[in-house]
Amino acid sequence: MKKWNLFDSPLIKAICELLIFFLASLLGYYLRFKWGIFPVKLGIPSVLPYIWLFSIQALIWALLFERSRLYRRHYFISVIDEWYSVFIALFSGSVIALAFTFFFREFTFSRTLIAGNLLLVFVITAFFRFAMNRLAEHFYKRGYGSEDALIVADKDSELLTKRLSHLKRLGYHVKDVISALDSGNFGDASTIFWDLDTFSVKQLTKLIEDGVISPMTHIIYFSDIFSGISPHLELFNVAGLPALRMKKREISGVGAFFKRFFDIIFSLVAMILLLIPWLIIAFLVKLSSKGPVFYLQERITKKGRIFKIIKFRTMKIDAEDTSGPVWAKKDDPRRTSIGEFLRKTSLDETPQFINVFIGDMSVVGPRPEREFFVEKFKKEIPWYSMRHNVKSGITGWSQINGWRGNTSIRERTLFDLYYINNWSLVFDIKIIMRTVFEFFFQKEAY
Repeated sequence: MKKWNLFDSPLIKAICELLIFFLASLLGYYLRFKWGIFPVKLGIPSVLPYIWLFSIQALIWALLFERSRLYRRHYFISVIDEWYSVFIALFSGSVIALAFTFFFREFTFSRTLIAGNLLLVFVITAFFRFAMNRLAEHFYKRGYGSEDALIVADKDSELLTKRLSHLKRLGYHVKDVISALDSGNFGDASTIFWDLDTFSVKQLTKLIEDGVISPMTHIIYFSDIFSGISPHLELFNVAGLPALRMKKREISGVGAFFKRFFDIIFSLVAMILLLIPWLIIAFLVKLSSKGPVFYLQERITKKGRIFKIIKFRTMKIDAEDTSGPVWAKKDDPRRTSIGEFLRKTSLDETPQFINVFIGDMSVVGPRPEREFFVEKFKKEIPWYSMRHNVKSGITGWSQINGWRGNTSIRERTLFDLYYINNWSLVFDIKIIMRTVFEFFFQKEAY
């Protein structure tokens, strides 16, 4: 019998959040009018009309959450993506509530309170969901609420081992990794992860038609991002008919202007906030070993232009005298005593905000590489050069998805190209926010 996971129950979450919506809004009323935190010039209004308003608004928010699929099980959604969806739903509900108040001429509702409650409810709801999701994951690992799953793939697939390494935490109990040819081993798994790079949809369809796999089984396809299609092409429509076209793969025009404007403001603020930490790190770098505080290294950015990237020095000054250009690795003996900490937390990368400010880099983009490796990867990966259609970045879509350090360059390149194709300022902000959660303590950071 499947063990119930209280913290993953959509019904429990919906009931709790309905109470949060109402009580947090009521708290906003008391903060605004009753507790003297903010000055009240026109007198203290009765709480009863607000109770009616908050009740209606809570129901509107709950309906918008359901419409936004926020009460479904979100196995693969990131914290930032979930918070973004929560904010959009709450914002939409607040706009509806504001419009609703204009119909009541006999009572004037505080628009300031409604706007302030949006932020108050968002903060409480966001952290409630964060806590619920972490608790749900905790009990998933112990078998509560987990779904039995099979993976149909090549057992040596890097795609399998890297991208599906967190299935247990996400609520799946993987019973086995099998081949599509092992038709007798599908059993009664409720979910199957099917690797399209190894086994085709045609094979899967035949297994369903033959009754080997139940049509009720939840099947999730996973594949190389551009499996079976050239990374130069994208799907669009002409008069409603599906078609393919060459991808532009660049950020230009108004988009490029706003991205550069964002980079300047963000990097300027970052440099001001990091000034004191930089002075402390500089002192520790000098104390740990002989040599300069900063390490300047030639890297490749947009259109193949060479620039000097700025980092805090984390290795001995003669680190590559005998080996030549090599990647850093785990337990690298060339690191200084403070270097291990700086690389693990990625604090050694923070001086690159200077590169961003002067225009060599962007806050978000493909990570810049040395010319030696660029020439090597261009020969191995035909579309690798497309990464240089945009400026290199401090963080990027591939980095927050685990493709940094000594990992597959091909997979990293595909994630970088996905970023270029789907760029927007909102996408950049999401990546920056996820970086705060995921980037600083990745195991691949050597």
